[in-house]
Amino acid sequence: MEEERRWPGTGRRGEPGSDLEVAHYEMRTLLESGIALIVDRYAYFGVSFTAAKEGFTIDWCKNTDRDLPQHDLGLYLHLTSEAAAMLGTFGKERYEKTDMQLRVAKNFQLLKDSYWQDINAEKTEDDLEIRDIVFNFIPTVKDKPMLKLWEDK
Repeated sequence: MEEERRWPGTGRRGEPGSDLEVAHYEMRTLLESGIALIVDRYAYFGVSFTAAKEGFTIDWCKNTDRDLPQHDLGLYLHLTSEAAAMLGTFGKERYEKTDMQLRVAKNFQLLKDSYWQDINAEKTEDDLEIRDIVFNFIPTVKDKPMLKLWEDK
């Protein structure tokens, strides 16, 4: 049975009782009980975008998430800047500027590890087959130990 759960994205990590601390504790508890989690925009997302801003390094941005569970599979959906520009909504968000997106993409490439799978997102949603990739992958990691993000390599 699939269950969708959304965790709050407010509060500051490290503050006792913050929404993020509660969410991370809950995630770890679910994983330890054998429940697979599918998470959109995990720690790599925040690191890539924050490090793309002036004055932040990738290593500094990683620090607050070092104790989170390491993912077993990361799906990196990429578009060329030309394909992204063809989307009717591109450019309306604060970070949807070509120069920013290029810096973010570079950061994702620097963070990429053996757990990642590149997916060309210039396909229709049905052709991406993300659901199949994920649900075929889940049984392969059932008994793997939980590693920590950026530490247990």
